[in-house]
Amino acid sequence: MDYSKKTKEELIDEIIILKTKQNIVFKEEIIKVSEKSYKDLFDNSLSLLYIADREGIFIDVNKEVIKKYGYKKNEIIGKGFRFLAAPNKNDLESVLVKMKNVWNGKTESFEWWSLKKNKTIFPKEVILRKGNYFGKNVFIIEGRDITSRKVIEKHLKENEEKYKTLFTKTLAGVFITEKEIIKDCNNSFSKIFGYNSRVELIGKSVSMLYFSKKDREKYIKALRKKGFLTNYRIKHKNKKGEEIWISTNVFITDKGRIEGTLVGITEQIKAEEKLIQSEKSYKELSESSPYGIFVHVNNKIIYGNKQAYKILGLNGKTIKRFSFADFILPENKKIVAERTKNSLMGENIPFKEFKVIKPLTKEAIYVESKQVVYNYKGEKATQVVFSDITNEKELAKERLRAIIAEESNKILQKEIKERKETERQLIESEEKYRDLFENATDLIQSIGIKGNIIYVNKAWKKTLGITSKEAENKNIFEIIHPSSLKYCKKFFKKAIQEKGNKNSTIAFSLMSKEREQIFVEGSVSVKFKDGKPHSTRAILRDVTLEKETEQEIRKKENIINEITETINDVFYMYNILEKKYDYMGSNSKDILGASPEFFYSGKSHTQEYGHSEDIKKLKIANKKVDKGVPYDIDYRVIINGKTRWINEKSFPIKNKEGKTIANSGICRDITGIKKTEEKLKNSIKEKEVLLKEVHHRVKNNLQVVSSILNLQSSYVKDKKTLNILRESQDRIKSMAFIHESLYQTSDFSKINFSEYIASLSKNLVHSYGVYDELVELDLSVGSVFLDLDLSIPCGLIINELVSNSLKHAFGNNKKGLIKIELFEKNENVILKVGDNGLGLSNEINYKETDSLGLQLVMTLVEQINGKIDLNNKKGTIFTIIFKKEQ
Repeated sequence: MDYSKKTKEELIDEIIILKTKQNIVFKEEIIKVSEKSYKDLFDNSLSLLYIADREGIFIDVNKEVIKKYGYKKNEIIGKGFRFLAAPNKNDLESVLVKMKNVWNGKTESFEWWSLKKNKTIFPKEVILRKGNYFGKNVFIIEGRDITSRKVIEKHLKENEEKYKTLFTKTLAGVFITEKEIIKDCNNSFSKIFGYNSRVELIGKSVSMLYFSKKDREKYIKALRKKGFLTNYRIKHKNKKGEEIWISTNVFITDKGRIEGTLVGITEQIKAEEKLIQSEKSYKELSESSPYGIFVHVNNKIIYGNKQAYKILGLNGKTIKRFSFADFILPENKKIVAERTKNSLMGENIPFKEFKVIKPLTKEAIYVESKQVVYNYKGEKATQVVFSDITNEKELAKERLRAIIAEESNKILQKEIKERKETERQLIESEEKYRDLFENATDLIQSIGIKGNIIYVNKAWKKTLGITSKEAENKNIFEIIHPSSLKYCKKFFKKAIQEKGNKNSTIAFSLMSKEREQIFVEGSVSVKFKDGKPHSTRAILRDVTLEKETEQEIRKKENIINEITETINDVFYMYNILEKKYDYMGSNSKDILGASPEFFYSGKSHTQEYGHSEDIKKLKIANKKVDKGVPYDIDYRVIINGKTRWINEKSFPIKNKEGKTIANSGICRDITGIKKTEEKLKNSIKEKEVLLKEVHHRVKNNLQVVSSILNLQSSYVKDKKTLNILRESQDRIKSMAFIHESLYQTSDFSKINFSEYIASLSKNLVHSYGVYDELVELDLSVGSVFLDLDLSIPCGLIINELVSNSLKHAFGNNKKGLIKIELFEKNENVILKVGDNGLGLSNEINYKETDSLGLQLVMTLVEQINGKIDLNNKKGTIFTIIFKKEQ
C-alpha cells in the first residue's frame, strides 16, 4: 500500500482503527487468562463449592463436589439443592427461610446431611452467601465435610465414660487435690489410708496424711519442676497414725491442680530393705575378675562388677537407670532372648560375639559373652560374663574400609545434572472474582520466593488478627510458629526447587498477632514467571479445634492407661454393639493366660481355656451381658495343664436412651483363696466327726449313770428314796436325749427342740406307768431350734414340770390333760407347760418353796435369763419367756 498518496487525516484514522483492534484483542486475552485463573482457584479449593441461582438450581460446582458425591458435573448442573439432600435428615423449610435471608444480604451457616450417588450419607457444615457470578446475583455455597469431627466428638464422649468407670471401679487410689485440699478421690484411695469411705477425706487438708511437712514440700517441689512424677515413692500416715509407703503417678496442671493415682507399697519397701542387706555376699566373688559380670533377673540388673562398669562406661549409680535390654541392639534382641531361654532350660551356652551400646555415650562396642543360669539368693538369675573385643574388630574394619573407598572413588567420578522447566500461569487479573475468594472461609495466601506477603484474604487476616497494612510489612517466616519454622523453610525451599506445576499438601502452625498457635493444613503450589519460580500460593484450613480435641483425647487415654497399669487385676471394656473388646488390660496374660492381642482378635479365653464343668454358668453370664445385667461369678480356666480360679465382675454401660452399649469388667485370680476354702472345709469335716463322737460318748456315759441309778433303786426299800432316785434318773435321761439328738443331726450348733419335747414328754408318761387313756398329751410346738446352752436347761425345766403334773395333778386314777406349747415371738421363745388338774395351792410360794423340783426350775430359768409366771385358776400353767439369742 502506498501511504504517500494518502492525506494526513486518512493516515490518522487508520492508526486509530488499528489501535482499537489491538486493545480489543488485548482485553480478550486478559479475560481468557482471568477465567482460567478463576477456574484453577475454584477447582483446587479444598471446600465443596457450589454456584446456584435464586431458586437453588446449581449453575456450577468445583472438582471437590464431583469427587465427593461421585456424580459427573452434567448430572448435577441444572438440578435443585434437594437433589443432593439425604432423605428425612434436613429441615428443608428452615433452609428456605435462610435462603431468603441470604438473598436480602445476610450470611447464614448450618449443618446439612448430604446424599452421595452410592446412597451413602455424610454431614457437612454449610456457609451460604450472596455473590456475583459473571454479572449475575447468585448463591455462593461453601460446604465442608465434618464426618471426622463427629467421630472425634463421639470418641471423646466414650473416653469420658471409660474414665468414669475406671475412677469408681479400679483398686488403685485415684485423687485430685487443689490448694492443699482433697477435691475428689475414689474409695480405693480412702481404703489405702485406712478410711471407710471417700466421704471422710473429700474437702480435708492433705497434711493429715503426712508425718512431716518437709515430705510434702519435697514432693511438691519435684512435681512442679517436672510437671509430672512416675512411680514416685513417699512415706504417709494412715488413719491410725501408722507409717505407710505409697507409689504414685501424678501430674500438675498449669493452674496448680494435682491429679494422679497411687498404690500401697509398704510390704514391697520392707522386702527391698531385706534384699539390700543380703546383696553384699555376692560382690566379693566377682570384683577381682578380669571379665565383666552382670547378674539380671528378667533384664533387671541386680549386680555388676567393676570390670562390667568399666567396659560399658557406667558406675554403681548410673547402672540403676538401665535394664540389661538397654545394652542390646534391636537386631540382636531376638537371639539374646533365645540364648537366655535355652540357658534357663539348662543348656550350656557358648561364647558369642555381639555389638552393644554404651548407654551414656551411645558408643557402640563389640563384646564376647556367655550366659550361665544359677540360683542367686534363692532366685533363678542369669549371669552374663563378657569381655571387650572392640580393638580387634576395629582393625578388621579398617582393612575393609580401604577396599570400599577405592571402589567408591571410581563410581563418584561421573556427575549427572538434569533439569526440566515448566511454567504455570497464575492469576494475572483477579478483580472480577475477588468476591468469591475474599469471602472464603479457607485461608488463602500468595507468598513471594523471599517470604514477602503478596496477598492474603479476609479469613487469613481475621484468623491471625493482622490487618492488610500490617501484612504488607510482614515476612511469612515471622508469622509461622517457632515449632513449624524449620519444617516450613525446608518445605518452601524444596517446593520452589521442584519443577512442574505440582500441588503439595502441608500441615503446620501459624502464630497470631496475640502469639497464639494456629494449626492449619492445605495445599501449596508454585507460580512460575519467565520459567523461574515467582511465588507460592496456598489454600489452608484452620484445624486448631480438631488438634485441641485430639490432644484432649490423648490426655484422657494417657490417664486411663496410667491407671490400668497400676492395678493387679485385669480390667476390660467390651463393646456389645460391635461384639469386640475396646480395651483389655496389659496384664491379661499373667491372670487369664491370654495376651490383649488374643482378645482383640475376637477370641474368648473362656471358650479356649474354660473348665467343662463351668461352661453352663459362663453361658448364663454371657446372656446377662447382652441384657445389660451385672454379674459376679467364679469360674475355672485350664492354663498349661493347671487349673486356675478366676473371679469376674461385670458392669453394664448404657447410653442416654438407657440402652446397654458396652460392659466393663474386672478379673482377679482367686486360686489361692479357693485352695484355702477347700482346706477349711476339710478341717471342718474332721471336727464334725470328732464332735459327733464326743456327743455319742456323753450320751452313752449318761445312760450308764441312768442304768446305775436304776440298778441302785432295786436295792432301795424306802419309797421316798426310791422316788428321789427315779427323779434323778429322769433328769439324766432328759440330758441324754439332747446329746443323742446332737450326734444324729448334721448341724451341731442347734437342736430341733420341737422334736425333742415330743420324745421327752412321751418317755416321762411311760416312765411313771401312766396309760394313754388316763393322761392325754397335747403338744402345740412350732419349729424352734435352740443351741446346746439353752437346750439342756429347757429340757430339765420340762422334765420337772411334766413330772410334777404326773405325780400331783390328777390324784389316783383320775383322767387329765397335760399341755405343752412352744413358739417364737419378737425374738423371744415362749414355753408353756400346764395341766387341768387340781392346781397349786395359793398358800404355796412357787418361787421360794422347799420342793427340789421347783427350786431346780427357778435356778434353770435364771440361768437362761428368763422370766417365769404361774396361772393356777384352772389347773396349773407355767409360762417361761427367754431370749433366743443370748
